[in-house]
Amino acid sequence: MAEAILVNGISEILKKIGSLAGREVSLMWGVKGELKKLQKTADMIQKVLQDAERRQRDTDAVKLWLQRLKQAAYDAEDILNEVAYETLRKKIENRFKNKVRNRFKNKLRRFVSASNPLVFRLKMAHRVQGVNQVFDDIAKEKKILNLKEEHAGADKPILDRGTFSLMDETEVFGREDEKSAVIEMLLDDSSTAREDTISVIAIVGFGGLGKTTLAQLVYNDQEVGKCFTFKEWVCVANDDSSGKTLLGEVFRHICDSEPRSLNKNEMGKKLEEKLKEKKLLLVFDDVWSCSQWDEVRVILKHGAHGSKVIVTTRKQEVANDMGAVHSLNLTDLSYDHCWALFKKRAFGRGGPNQTRNLESIGREIVKKCHGVPLAVKAMGSLMHSKVTFREWKDIETCEYLDVVGDNVVNVLRLSYNHLPSPVKQCFQYCAIFPKDATIMKADLIQQWMAHGFIQCSNDLEMDKVGNDYFKTLCCNSFFQNMKLDKNHDITSCKMHDLVHDLAQLIMGKELLVLSHITSTENVNLGETRHLTVRLDKEREFSFPEDLSKKLRTFISKRPVANDAWVNFKFIRVLHLNGIKEVLSSICKLILLRYLSIRSYSLTSLPQSISQLYHLETLNIVNCWQLKELHDDMGKLTNLKHLYIAKSTKILKFGRLHSLRSISPVLFLGEEEDGRGIGELECLNNLCGHLRIHNMERVRDASHVRKAKLMEKKKVYQLEMVWNEGAESAAKGTKTDYSEVVEALELPPNLIELSINGFAGVKLPLKEWLANGSSLRYLVEIKLQECKNLEEIPPIWHIQPSLETLEISSMDKVKHLGGKCTSTSALAAPRLKHLTLRHMRVLEEWVENSTTTPNSFPFLEELIVEECDIFEDCSVRLSCCQGNKIELRG
Repeated sequence: MAEAILVNGISEILKKIGSLAGREVSLMWGVKGELKKLQKTADMIQKVLQDAERRQRDTDAVKLWLQRLKQAAYDAEDILNEVAYETLRKKIENRFKNKVRNRFKNKLRRFVSASNPLVFRLKMAHRVQGVNQVFDDIAKEKKILNLKEEHAGADKPILDRGTFSLMDETEVFGREDEKSAVIEMLLDDSSTAREDTISVIAIVGFGGLGKTTLAQLVYNDQEVGKCFTFKEWVCVANDDSSGKTLLGEVFRHICDSEPRSLNKNEMGKKLEEKLKEKKLLLVFDDVWSCSQWDEVRVILKHGAHGSKVIVTTRKQEVANDMGAVHSLNLTDLSYDHCWALFKKRAFGRGGPNQTRNLESIGREIVKKCHGVPLAVKAMGSLMHSKVTFREWKDIETCEYLDVVGDNVVNVLRLSYNHLPSPVKQCFQYCAIFPKDATIMKADLIQQWMAHGFIQCSNDLEMDKVGNDYFKTLCCNSFFQNMKLDKNHDITSCKMHDLVHDLAQLIMGKELLVLSHITSTENVNLGETRHLTVRLDKEREFSFPEDLSKKLRTFISKRPVANDAWVNFKFIRVLHLNGIKEVLSSICKLILLRYLSIRSYSLTSLPQSISQLYHLETLNIVNCWQLKELHDDMGKLTNLKHLYIAKSTKILKFGRLHSLRSISPVLFLGEEEDGRGIGELECLNNLCGHLRIHNMERVRDASHVRKAKLMEKKKVYQLEMVWNEGAESAAKGTKTDYSEVVEALELPPNLIELSINGFAGVKLPLKEWLANGSSLRYLVEIKLQECKNLEEIPPIWHIQPSLETLEISSMDKVKHLGGKCTSTSALAAPRLKHLTLRHMRVLEEWVENSTTTPNSFPFLEELIVEECDIFEDCSVRLSCCQGNKIELRG
């Protein structure tokens, strides 16, 4: 199967080669001719790929030709990226050049160094000539193999973001009888022997039948929940490559921490303390092996009598070895339920019309899925994007569409084949994650960007296009268990284990997972481009030189020696865990675009990290001992996403003009240190959520104006926090506070505004909101801990778009509301959620006399807590039709 899919990756690399060569050709005199030749050869070879894709199944020579082509394409891309780096390096270093007195010394050093432009051009010319020779040989073999040029058809369109509709993953068709049967087994305590406290119930069936879905239905049942005092879901998925153990996963989920250096006895004692005398309901999902079950069972016996374990597994012997007292063998889903599932997916909103012809073909497709829900789901999602009779018929007659036994991967492969070409690369890359891993959408898209998988000419649109790719995979059922934020945007997802199997199969030898080895000496590194290390114990590794020259992704769960990764010259994505030091030689990783470090002992980063000019994402949010980032970080002009710990200071961050996110929080320092709010001046690409803490350090209104918040048009959530003790820290008058906040001009497209800890007497809320057109999208306002604030205007009337208002811990607010000058704002037309907490001195709620009796016609939730003299609140809001009303003194 992998051979037939191989061509897609080659095609995308060749496209990038042509683009890179064309872009650099005007900049690299001395190499122009070779670059033009490479571009021309790559374009020519690409025209025969469709023919090669068909013939490789029958001809080993074509398959070998494709393999050589792919390796040559990777090498060419690496060289061209080196050229791009050198171009970028010169541009940045000219901008940040040294002082005049150092120029002569620097010129002399550059003349004798590898970074001398003349030396570099000679070196690159030689390497590009070598690549061209390889491509010439490949082009000659193409003729010998008689590969025919074909006009490539238009690629399948990426999902139209305007038509995206997320299916309800919680809706399940059928399985009511099976659910009732499992619940009956759970509640039957007669099956638990007196001398034992726990019994096992197994759900057995091959992949894709819905074992996990059935277990979830039971686990989430309200009546079942009432019968147990402790519930936990443990996904084991302990296949050969995961590096997981049953005991380790039970400990990780129940104790909510990593086992790290704990031995079995230590883990056992902690689990016993957690579970002692509790009636347990545990689900062990996707169990492949009974290894360590005896140790786990001994621990679980400390629970109360009647405790139960539900096990889902593909293997009946696992159920037997775990001593299951009941075993449910899951069978095919009925045809009627399969058709209902398919119909909802295929003909749902945005899909084709359910004509008689399409329904007839659809029913044939469902029959070929043979009652496997995962296959039905995948095919329904695929057909949703097909409109014509011919498209439906072509898929119905496809050789892959016939699920026999547990070969569901064939159907998933068919769905994969119909993905747009760039999305295919993005999907197969997901194989780097462990099975059942929670995949964070933003992080995944950033890694796709680091590898150049996202096709977009406008750099500012890259995140949007990546989001479209992600949605395309969601709509085609390659992702599941999506989590949404309050704005209904997807934040994370998982992959079904069979979908993960497909991604691994497509990746083939390019992905290597090390999980149970003590040395890399006997590991076949061959064509490895992506390496993940998932060992439970620390190992010291050294990697062969040929791997160091090829690797593009390195992800390590455990600490590895510095010299194991500093030679990964062409690495794009690098995850490091538990390291104590980052060597200055990290600057050699010139193509690195994504760097994530998790370390509780790392105290500094070398200044040389500022030479990683291609770096787009830097995630050091879990480096709590890292106190400061050097001001040379301003040279990272391509840095788009910066995640830092609360304790980490960053100097002169205003130079990072490409920044789109600073997370989780931007802590302000002194303006003169390059850490003030004025550093935001040129960061107009910031988007999403901007959290600004230490606002008490902003003492000059001119600094606020310099920040130009009104130009941050992509910031939709703004949180400003004045910390405790702000009055003494600011050493100013109340007027000073007013001048600072009055100088604030908020981002025009704000959706949410949060103000916490403001120590002044007055907030210019009226002024901010009076011009309705300037904040027309604002739907949520939170005001908290503003201890000196004395009055809150009727913002629920001034801001007609407001849906959520939370006011809490206002020690001096006596008056809520007041006269509203707007004649059109006599009611809060959209307010749905109103919360008032800890306002002990509140005396009155003032409304216009002309206000309608029900000022809050659409209020759904009202919470009033510790507002003692709020007797008139219940009267004022008595006509609230809310679903949830809480009035607590």
